[in-house]
Formats: sequence, structure tokens, C-alpha cells
Amino acid sequence: MICVSMALPIYGGSVANTYMAVALGWKREALGLLIAGSMAANALFAPISAIAVGRFGVRKSMLVGSTLVGLAGVALATVVTEPWQALIAFSLVIGGGGALAGIIPCQTGVASWFDKRRTMALSVLYAAQGLGGFLAVFLIGQAIAATGTWRSGWWIFAIAGALGVLVAALFVRDGPDGASASSRPPMPPGAEAARPGAVQDGGFKEALRSPLLWGVYLSMLTLMAGSGFIIAHSQVHLRGMGFSPASAASAISLMSVAGILGNIGFSALAARAGHKIAFVTAVVTFCAGLALLTQVHGTPTLWAYAIVVGIGFGAGQVGSMAMLGHYWSMRAFPALTALGLVLQTLGGGMVPILAGTYFDAHGTYLPVIWTLVGANVASAIFLVLVMARQPEPAAHAAAQH
Repeated sequence: MICVSMALPIYGGSVANTYMAVALGWKREALGLLIAGSMAANALFAPISAIAVGRFGVRKSMLVGSTLVGLAGVALATVVTEPWQALIAFSLVIGGGGALAGIIPCQTGVASWFDKRRTMALSVLYAAQGLGGFLAVFLIGQAIAATGTWRSGWWIFAIAGALGVLVAALFVRDGPDGASASSRPPMPPGAEAARPGAVQDGGFKEALRSPLLWGVYLSMLTLMAGSGFIIAHSQVHLRGMGFSPASAASAISLMSVAGILGNIGFSALAARAGHKIAFVTAVVTFCAGLALLTQVHGTPTLWAYAIVVGIGFGAGQVGSMAMLGHYWSMRAFPALTALGLVLQTLGGGMVPILAGTYFDAHGTYLPVIWTLVGANVASAIFLVLVMARQPEPAAHAAAQH
């Protein structure tokens, strides 16, 4: 379900949207708007998804979300010809459907069924998104190559939506205690440590006074800004540098697989060096990957960029949730997570639009990329400064001892 609702729209959508926009002669601003709109819809539908999961259960929420993804895929494959139509079908419907079937119900379902091995189960869930992204790019690329039309890529979305309905109906079940169990706040990787030894045991308002929290939020924002640019514009950027459409798409595919290494690598590094060092390392690695995007001139550098940026993004994805769960009590975690997702989506979601507008006016993405590199460097420096005064929670210190 995480593949249908998140991996396919994020990674597969990057490829399918690029083929569609190039074939129809749309401006880069329109391409950026599609991704920004999808991010906004996903964020706006997140509270609706949480309410649906709590009231109706994980299974029913996934059924509705998968149906929306499938119907939007049919529309994109048959009738869409204008940017505003794609904005409705891809950004609004697939973005909203992805939220209803995506991370909230998937993570809640895992948290409901797994107790002792919850962190391991959640790590597998995040890793599945990377594997799903690889498969999505491959299937869409093969469908377009076999038929010679970009619309075939959207049929993959229609088929995936139908498959999601089937999987949810046959295999997904709410927690052992029914819908009420599924409404318990899911714990992120590393959150077990927050129960006995969280540095901040107070509530949401007390957490908002912590400089460390705003350091984490700033890094979430810069990571989202960079990933939003990559999803929306990296394909056309690489094509403009002389790469074929297939080669450009392979970078997205490789990035999604490298994200799995980042998911696993964060947990391994955090266990040895602590969550602070692991999270800063994730941001710096992602920053290095963005910088490599400006120097891609052949297959070796293309692979290097995709691997480094994928590892950084995957580690940052898990790391941001682990930081929130590791340093604050579970009493504050749900609200802190929601606020962080809103801030990173609203702020980072503007980047694809601004980047497209800049390219339409100047014909290059390079100043945009270097600005994103600088933003991630600044967030890493701010993290180091605020973390220097923040000890590891007692639970982590005891675990290392």
C-alpha cells in the first residue's frame, strides 16, 4: 500500500509528469506546480486521513484512497490535455488519495500490529517505499517505451489503484483491538527511547520553546525543498544536460533504491553515534548529493549524484521522525509531527514553482540548485549549534552503556 500511495506518486509521478509536460509543450512552471500542488494536497488531506483512520479504520481509508488514485490515473491516461486538468487529476486527486491510503494509515497499521519489533517494522515500511519507487519508474518507462506515448505511463497508476483496492480488501485488517487500536499515535523509528528518558517530557507548548525542535524543523524544510526540486525538475534538468529520457529516469530509480540504504544506515549510525550525529550526517549527505547534480556530465557522475542524494534523503526521512520521537515524549509527538509536516510542505512546496518560474525566465536551474545547497548547509550548521547544548536522552546513554 505504501508503494501505491507514496512511491508511485513521488517517483513514478516525476517521470510521468516530465514525459507529459515535454510532449505537450508545457512551461517548467506548470511542471513545478503539479508537484507543489501534490505536496499541498497531501498535507491538507493528512488531518482528514487521520480522522478517517480513527473513525473508520485503516482498511476503509486505504480502500477510498486507492480508488481515487486509480480513477485519477484513468483520467490522466485518457482525457487530460491542459495543465489545469493535470493539476486536478494528479495534484488534487492523487495527492489526496495518496494521503488517505499512505503514510498515516500504513504507519498506524504497523504500529497497531507490532509492539516489541515496532521500529524494525517501520524501517521495513520506509524501505518498501524506496523499492516501490524503483519498480514504479521501471514500469512507467517500459510502458511508455513499448507504446510510444506518455499516456501509457498513467495507465500504470490506474492499474496500481485497482491493485491497491484488491490488496486492502483481501489482506489489510485493523489492529487487534479494532479501529480504536488503529487510532493510537504511531511511534517512529527510535521512539521507544522517548518513553523513559526523553530530554523533553512536557507537552506540545513546552516543546515549542526548544531550539532543538526548530533546528529539526528547519532541516525538514530544507530537505523537503531539495527533494521537491528533484522530483519536479531533475528530469528536465538532466535532459537539458544531454542525457536521454531513459537515462534521466534511471537517476530517479537509482535514487529510490539508494534511499533504502539511507533508511537502514540511519538506524545503524544512530545506534553507534547517537541520533544527533546521524541526523546531521543525513542532511550533509543530502546536501552533497544536490551539489553533485550541478556536475553531472556522464554515467559515473549521474550514478554518484543519484546514490548520494538518495542515501541522504532516505536517512533524513527516517531521521526527522526519529529525532522527534527520541527527544520528546509520545504525549507531544503526534502534534509535533503534524506541525513539522505542515511547515515543511508549505515551505518546501513553493520551491518547484519558483524553480520553474526562474528557468522560464533565465533558462537554467544552476542558481536554484546552489541556493538549495546553501539552505541545507545552513540548516546543518544550525543543528550542530543547538545540538551542542543538548545531551542524548538517558535512555540512549543507558542503551549505549
